[in-house]
Amino acid sequence: RQNMRLAETLMSEEEKEIMIREIHHRVKNNLQVVDSLLSIQCGSGDDPRLERMLREAQGRIRSMALVHEHIYRSAGMAHGSLKTHLEQLARNVLVAHGQHDKVSVMVEVADIALPVETLMPLSLVVNELLTNAVKYAFTDRNSGHVRILIRPSGAGHELLFSDDGSGLDQEQHFL
Repeated sequence: RQNMRLAETLMSEEEKEIMIREIHHRVKNNLQVVDSLLSIQCGSGDDPRLERMLREAQGRIRSMALVHEHIYRSAGMAHGSLKTHLEQLARNVLVAHGQHDKVSVMVEVADIALPVETLMPLSLVVNELLTNAVKYAFTDRNSGHVRILIRPSGAGHELLFSDDGSGLDQEQHFL
């Protein structure tokens, strides 16, 4: 009787895992549809500012879709490579901005597993940092380097992001 209960419990855990993976797969597909709709919208306008805003939104959506794909393919975060995930995210950003042959990205990550509650915001932050670096740090150069480092720090981890871009002009002011 105990073996039967244990088998039922294990089966329901396996079914839950399959259902969760399927949900992540469907979310990823839905995000890809939204990405495609934004792409169509970008092509139909004459306002470069609006097009830039839509492309940035696409980048964020692609980052979220990548997280869901990572979870789906790795059957949970314990088995997925954070380094590979961040390298793919960086490649997506560089390709989206036409900078994949101009900017190199080095990812250094300790062998850690992150839950989706941490991976999603981390991916969005890295997406924003890299997008800003691509847009502003290398405007007057033919090449650039970005370094993304995640290392243990205290009870958690810290993200260090750096680039060898031109830096901020002292006269620039931010709103």
